[in-house]
Amino acid sequence: MKQGIIFVLIFALLAGCDKSEVAKETEALPVTSIITSGNWIMTYTENGGQVDVGSCVSTFSRDGKFVLNKNGTNFDGTWNEVKNENLHTFKLNVLSSDTSLLKTNGIWQVVIATSTHIDITDPDEGKRRTVHFNR
Repeated sequence: MKQGIIFVLIFALLAGCDKSEVAKETEALPVTSIITSGNWIMTYTENGGQVDVGSCVSTFSRDGKFVLNKNGTNFDGTWNEVKNENLHTFKLNVLSSDTSLLKTNGIWQVVIATSTHIDITDPDEGKRRTVHFNR
């Protein structure tokens, strides 16, 4: 009899777990679920004006790597997205010595993320830098 009561109590505790917490842990991150599909044209702006980084097309994979093709030359890179209650960032790291591409390296704040357009900005508002990805 005591074993039955213990079993019922354990079952009640397990059944009472908040399923929304489990769902949150397995939800895809907003930018990750978008950017890992297809090719993205990248542009870069500084102080409101577009800076020529060349003709750049990026392809992102779910393993945190990407390939950026600039004017026919491929550059490897890494990326990751972090989102919690207070912070939504996207980190880019292009492995290149190209100074125009190096401007896109860093930890960026996600501003817009739609199925066709993603904007990430420098969290230092004084710098006014933005990386744009479009399909």
